[in-house]
Amino acid sequence: VRNLVMGAPQFSVGQQVVVFLGESGPRVPFILGFSQGVYRVALNAAGDAVVSPPPMMPGVVGPVVRGAPERVPAPLAEFERRVRTMAGAAR
Repeated sequence: VRNLVMGAPQFSVGQQVVVFLGESGPRVPFILGFSQGVYRVALNAAGDAVVSPPPMMPGVVGPVVRGAPERVPAPLAEFERRVRTMAGAAR
């Protein structure tokens, strides 16, 4: 039996991702926002780990435009720093 859910992310063996998980009681964790809670990690031409798509962080001004040239993959270290900063501010 296979259960297909529209909007649910798909993964492959060996793929590196960052996922944001939620939980409700003693159940299995779930990915927040389906594919919106998944950030793919890849190596750029210089061999540095980058997160794609770049995260939209609080404080973004103006509309988000799909395909905008300024939306380039973010360095993984910068992504981690932003998430830790936001998580610390939320406490």
